[in-house]
Amino acid sequence: MESIIEDYREYQTIIRGYTPKVVKATWRELKKLAQYLENLSINFQNVQLVHLENYCIERTESKSLGYRNVIISQLRSFFNYLVQQEFRLENPARHLRYTNLDLYQSLPEIASIEEIQDCLKELKRQIDSCLSRRQFDPIRKRNLALFALLYASGIRAGEAANLQIRDILWEEQVLIIREGKGRKERRVPVVNEILELLQIYLATRNDLEPNAPLFLTWRKEAMDNNLIGATFRKYHEMWEKSLRPHQLRHICASHLYQQGGNIVQIKDWLGHKRLTTTLHYTRIQNPEIEATLESHPINEMSCSSKPKLEIVNVSSQNKPLRRKYTMTPIAEPLTGKLAEQIQEFLRTAEGMKKYSKGTLKEFRFSLTRFAVGCPHCLEKGIEVLRAVDIIRWLSARRQAGISPCTIDKNLSHLRSFMAYVMLRQYHGPILRHLLLS
Repeated sequence: MESIIEDYREYQTIIRGYTPKVVKATWRELKKLAQYLENLSINFQNVQLVHLENYCIERTESKSLGYRNVIISQLRSFFNYLVQQEFRLENPARHLRYTNLDLYQSLPEIASIEEIQDCLKELKRQIDSCLSRRQFDPIRKRNLALFALLYASGIRAGEAANLQIRDILWEEQVLIIREGKGRKERRVPVVNEILELLQIYLATRNDLEPNAPLFLTWRKEAMDNNLIGATFRKYHEMWEKSLRPHQLRHICASHLYQQGGNIVQIKDWLGHKRLTTTLHYTRIQNPEIEATLESHPINEMSCSSKPKLEIVNVSSQNKPLRRKYTMTPIAEPLTGKLAEQIQEFLRTAEGMKKYSKGTLKEFRFSLTRFAVGCPHCLEKGIEVLRAVDIIRWLSARRQAGISPCTIDKNLSHLRSFMAYVMLRQYHGPILRHLLLS
């Protein structure tokens, strides 16, 4: 597996022309996947979808859903490469579903202008309080310039790490981003106060070659994305809010929008391809909305008081007849091969965020009713399922008085479960015909 990973790394670099950052991240992820499969005594040639799903669930536990989508994209591309090179006949990762981030995204935490000013004052105070320890002076001035630059320009942490001294046009007050996301180059205006902080920091350095990195570490090496994040984490205790480097990008866009900035200009400023991406950065509470609601005409209307309800005794003879809902009697938890397969399906669906909690609950009810109504399959698993078993189960549901709408929903849940079973290749010969019929 090591040789395959190295060949794919060369393919990404030379043939596809990916950036070194993307190539390194993919190489790291495939190394972890190889270690995971090696513990299971599996290689890239015989890995199945169920193994990749379990890997994604374990790998992204307590991580963001966007991070999971990145891993799924890396796995899809890698196994497509294996199919092209005839290492495999099919791509098992193509059935990995991306998570719809719009269903789980929340509004970013936006710090106020006063809170940002307090952070800048704290960084300046640290510089003034360390006059007796000159060895820390360059680092603290660098941190102040870096924080102010990220907030004022809205650039990404990786873009700040790739900056060079020649990228600052002092007279034009412009910052050139040469290696932005997607290899896009753009120009970002910089105010005079930020340029002064950069000059104060550069005055502490001896190497001012044009191609030298703008921000250096203590060992005179170029900073990277991870080191910038670690630098910000050191200040979490003294700041009221946890400010990460990318949060300053959100805050920059939000403050520009609050101050009356044009959304199209903000899009070009941040280097976004689509306007909808910029709208997510500026999804903040607009003070004008509250003032508009206060002037709504409905505020001047008065509603009449509710009349008191009179309690009327109705005899039991006049009550409308209602159908008694049938419940599936389950004395104890289900045991059997089918019950294990149902539990695996529900665990995978919950781990991969395919369905909501309410939908998973309905899946559990429908599949449990099916397992109880098909004891032959409950013992031996879904492999022995036949069309006559489904017909008998649906007929029993109709005879029990279940509505056609509920029966259709149960059948839809069963079809989704059967599709999951087919992708894991432990299905019987009749399942494909049942699913397509």
